[in-house]
Amino acid sequence: MKIGYASLTAIFVLCIGQCYGALTNGSFELPNTSGQWLNKKDNGAAAKASNWVYAILGSSGNESYAIGSADPCAAGLVPADGTQMIAFHGYQIMQNTGQAMTAGVTYTVNLFVSSKNGAADSLNVEIWSTSYAPPSVATTAGIAKFLYLQKITAPLFSAGFKQYSVSYTANADDQGKNIMISMYNPNFVNDLVYVDGFTLTTSTPATGLVNGSFEDPNYPALPLVGGAMAAGWYYSDPAVGFCNIGPRHPDWAAGIQVVDGRQFVTLRQQKIWQNTHLQMAAGISYMLKAYVAGESGRADGFKMQMISSNTADGALSTNELSVQYYTPAVAATSGLQPVTLAYTATSADAGKYLQVAISSVPTTNDFLFIDNVTLLSAPRLAGDADENHRVNMFDLDALANQWLMCTDPLGTGCVKVGKYANMVYAPSITNVAVDGTLTEWSDAIWTPIADVVDGTATDVSNAMYACKWNPATNVIYLAVKLIDTDRNFIPNYGEFLSWDGQDDLIIYCDGANSESAGFSSGAGGNFSTAQQYYVGPTGSGNTTWQIWGGNNEYMPYYEDPGLVSACVVNGNNLSYEAIVVPFDWYDGLANDPDKSTTTTMLSNEKVLGFDVTIVTKHVTGYGAIQPNTVAGKWNDASKFAKIMCVQNTPTQCGAWGYESADANKDCKVNFKDFALLAGNWIVCNDPAGCP
Repeated sequence: MKIGYASLTAIFVLCIGQCYGALTNGSFELPNTSGQWLNKKDNGAAAKASNWVYAILGSSGNESYAIGSADPCAAGLVPADGTQMIAFHGYQIMQNTGQAMTAGVTYTVNLFVSSKNGAADSLNVEIWSTSYAPPSVATTAGIAKFLYLQKITAPLFSAGFKQYSVSYTANADDQGKNIMISMYNPNFVNDLVYVDGFTLTTSTPATGLVNGSFEDPNYPALPLVGGAMAAGWYYSDPAVGFCNIGPRHPDWAAGIQVVDGRQFVTLRQQKIWQNTHLQMAAGISYMLKAYVAGESGRADGFKMQMISSNTADGALSTNELSVQYYTPAVAATSGLQPVTLAYTATSADAGKYLQVAISSVPTTNDFLFIDNVTLLSAPRLAGDADENHRVNMFDLDALANQWLMCTDPLGTGCVKVGKYANMVYAPSITNVAVDGTLTEWSDAIWTPIADVVDGTATDVSNAMYACKWNPATNVIYLAVKLIDTDRNFIPNYGEFLSWDGQDDLIIYCDGANSESAGFSSGAGGNFSTAQQYYVGPTGSGNTTWQIWGGNNEYMPYYEDPGLVSACVVNGNNLSYEAIVVPFDWYDGLANDPDKSTTTTMLSNEKVLGFDVTIVTKHVTGYGAIQPNTVAGKWNDASKFAKIMCVQNTPTQCGAWGYESADANKDCKVNFKDFALLAGNWIVCNDPAGCP
């Protein structure tokens, strides 16, 4: 009985968990050779496996293929599955499975491989998507798309077959397209490859957090030497800091106990994170909860994040939804204590995937004990300002404190809140002439620079900045303007003695949004992961001097990172413009033999670390003014404000966030919100349970 593609697809849909795709003749039992070994030279097309398309890769005359139960030239090699196997050299063998892919599903090719000579990279396995129906294996651009390649070094036939697996997780672009499989033995590789037991399996990733109790892998004792990593979690950089998993060590204080199961995870200067595979829905509240304690209980030593990603599986995104720092309890005296992070998805989040991350903050350097990390969700109750799934007096208090506040970008006296408080939108532009005149900034939405973080700044007023980005050149444009009634300039960087010895502008950039610590020259870094620059007017025309930043150790401005600046001084009015090149990694000073300078690729909704500080020198001293009150930026990129690249600056309600008591999300806290709170008074919908 012949099973058609439609029947196979139906079988695939009905299976549960891990199931087999619509691949046919993966055991190479057809055609039935009746125990013979058929080859191209003697048998021609009869030696080809049914349902597979063969394509020759060269013209040397040595290209070959075969099928059967045993190759007389590979004594002892027997089929791994069924009674037949195939062999080929200098050929590509393909099959359009007809299986339509689903975003977020992982497709795994499993196959048994051996070879005549054991040559390196003797078999290449490719995964393609195609809009063609089977049996077509055409690779026409725009209709078929290459997705993934894995090279395999097949073992010698004397060692038998070895099984390999090649996996690919479909994304939104693959949705509905057929999966096509290709395997080939390059003509230049002098080897004959044997293949058998070729299958295609699919698996849907677990939804939600996995291994939050850190019971996998299971260790009889904590492996203190070298450390170990928890299954299901990604680690930011296992070579940095320290990470471990296992039961408590007998030498630890009695107060240090696991919360559930028998294991927990320990971290120092390390971040771990997961793709939850949860697609967010507007109006749903997500609550991340963890039990944590610190060896020293240092302030802000533990950090939790909820992050939005456009794909179900992928690298950690830079689009933070919610972030919170916590001071953990002291482990020896208080044990592990719960902390929570909540976020309610908006319409802009709908359909995007949720990532979660927890970390031991590098600059705090506390040794943390963490257990029982959970992720729960429930619809947010209108009026639940503190997002604890209960409406009570705490929420009424929040509403009273936020009464008549607004977050409308077009409203009068409205402000940014939450993650937007230190976020600047950078609209796209094709070009900015960096001359200090601010000609291209008439449409800018300016962010005030008014927080004095050091000294005094009575001579500076009306300071503000704005940013734009160029999608063609991958640069950030910066504009700063201010009034300074007591100006003190130096003619060139050679006159620079200290950061507070003259009027200047400090620029910070973290292109990868790495939030790395110790990037500065003053901390032994080389500005590889983040950069800090000093720029100041010379007092002559619109010219400026530029040098690297730092702390107590200043480098001359060399190994040009692409910074361009200008400053116009018109009486008491100063206006700066600059081009800043963002980097994922800057190697101009580090000269790392294993790395090279990599410019950040900017795109819509790309988030970067970016900040400025105005330094003023005046008759009574100096002052440092920022758009926020966060100190310590010279050495810690996690303290930079953020910019988001956008096509146009958003002005709709929600672009500046919402006050927690804004129950109806209209960017105003008023009687409408009070009415919603009253309607849910004393209501509880905690997914963890209500009393």
